[in-house]
Amino acid sequence: MATEQPELRTLFARRPVLNADALIAWAMEQGLSKPLAASDLHVTIAYSKDKFDWFAAPDDFDRIRIPSLADHEAQRSIEKLGDKGAIVLRFESSDLAKRWQQFRKAGASWDHDAYRPHITVTYDPGDIDIAQIEPYAGPIELGPEEFSEIDEDWKPKMAGDALAFDRASARTYDQDGHLHVARTPISKANVCPYYGREIPDWEGLGLNPDRLYQLLRDPEELEKAAASFAGKPLLNIHRPVTADDHEHEAVAGSISNPIWEAPYLKADLSIWDGLAIKAIEAETQKELSSAYRYRADMTPGTFEGARYDGVMRDLIGNHVALVKEGRAGPDVVVGDEKPIPKIKEFISMAKKPSITRGGAAALTALSLYLKPKLAQDAKIDLAPVLAKVTAANFAASKPAILTGLKTAAEGKLAKDSSIEDAAEVIEALADILPEEEADLAADEDDSDDEDDKKKKVAEDGDDDGEEDDDKVTKTAMDAAIAAAVKSATKSATAAAIKAQQDIREAERAVRPYVGDLAMAHDSADAVYRTALTSLGVDVDGVHPSAFPAILKLQPKPGDIPPARKPIAQDAAASKEFENRFPHANRLKV
Repeated sequence: MATEQPELRTLFARRPVLNADALIAWAMEQGLSKPLAASDLHVTIAYSKDKFDWFAAPDDFDRIRIPSLADHEAQRSIEKLGDKGAIVLRFESSDLAKRWQQFRKAGASWDHDAYRPHITVTYDPGDIDIAQIEPYAGPIELGPEEFSEIDEDWKPKMAGDALAFDRASARTYDQDGHLHVARTPISKANVCPYYGREIPDWEGLGLNPDRLYQLLRDPEELEKAAASFAGKPLLNIHRPVTADDHEHEAVAGSISNPIWEAPYLKADLSIWDGLAIKAIEAETQKELSSAYRYRADMTPGTFEGARYDGVMRDLIGNHVALVKEGRAGPDVVVGDEKPIPKIKEFISMAKKPSITRGGAAALTALSLYLKPKLAQDAKIDLAPVLAKVTAANFAASKPAILTGLKTAAEGKLAKDSSIEDAAEVIEALADILPEEEADLAADEDDSDDEDDKKKKVAEDGDDDGEEDDDKVTKTAMDAAIAAAVKSATKSATAAAIKAQQDIREAERAVRPYVGDLAMAHDSADAVYRTALTSLGVDVDGVHPSAFPAILKLQPKPGDIPPARKPIAQDAAASKEFENRFPHANRLKV
């Protein structure tokens, strides 16, 4: 019998960046105004122009997490690469280097002397000095490997061009404040990882409950399943629902008019719950995650270059959930995200505020600091707080500025937002505000002074170099504003990293009691609150500082066999607790 010869092909193996939104936001803050689209941010593992057997290398379906610099000190740098204007973020990863070696041993070629992991951020950096760019400091989340043959005609997309739907018409509000979203993706044909214990009849199929299996949501199966999503509920948590086990508090809205438009399963959404609407607007829960019953066909293969272990057959929709991160990817989101308002649209100022150049620089920096913390459509007026503030009197004015800032922002912050680190931001401004003359930059007499100056030039034929001096002062002011913005952004980033660390610690603390929570949280307090509530503990009116102590007083649940067949859910978080303890929400202490 003749031995079947392996198929030899060129290979481009990459891992997509799952938290691409964070890298795009960082790039914009650093002045790279044209970063690549989220779908194009990736790390290359192999790029073999020589043809070889793809399957000669071992399988590796697991995600990879590169820790933040706060958790693991390692080298990162911003560099130019190649002759096409690429600006890349270099970083270290022993896991990626080991994987590259596996491809090399399997026969993959490599055109460079060594392997140095990087993410290409942009091909159009403008005239920015990359030496002034601070490398991205947060974690880097990399998805499973994606295989394809080399495409020499591949062209990247810029983030600003990668809109998935018509932003002008997708989102509307009715007279009762309910949100309606037209034709938005709720699922997608792609390959996603599932633990063996999440797969229906995993024991009968002989699957390892703790191993990740790659399953394909086949486009033909999704198209056949479209009608089954009509009339299904939209939930603010991921939990299978039936008529006999229906959690009214979890229902945020409904699904209608499902339709298949490759590669997406799309539908209209009606969102009734006010908290869910605010979460969508604040982008704390903006991705959509579909849940469905299905039959696992564990026949391996490849789909668009991605290898899979099995196919999801006979899909039947159960619900769609609002989640922070879904398996289907960041392009399956609530449609028509509202454009981020410009600073002038939410920082209201008098037509001609009496504010100095130093005050103007501080206003810009503090406005950027507050921008992501404000509630939807909230506006504040910082001009009175910074009136007559100069570089010379800034140190003495810091207490008054902090008090004024907190007063102006009172009642206007988004849920779970805080300005407790405002004092640090104000402190950072003290040494970088532009020096200036005593008169106000926007004083009412400016126009008269300008007329006098023009008259003097006309009479004397010389302006004594005053215009050049003004240009130098403006340059200095612009530089100071940029420095202030950078300092404020750095402080805000540090606070965000600390908040994420606290959330991870809280998730580890509650895991022995409730397993891995099936929803994303924006604070450690919220993690504890969800865990205690699921255990039947009423914490209304209890200060969050007491949550950890209350949790330790609760008994840890024993083993209870699952009561119903598991339902596939696209949320990235594990559903182990809910599958093992489907009635835990009914337990009382």
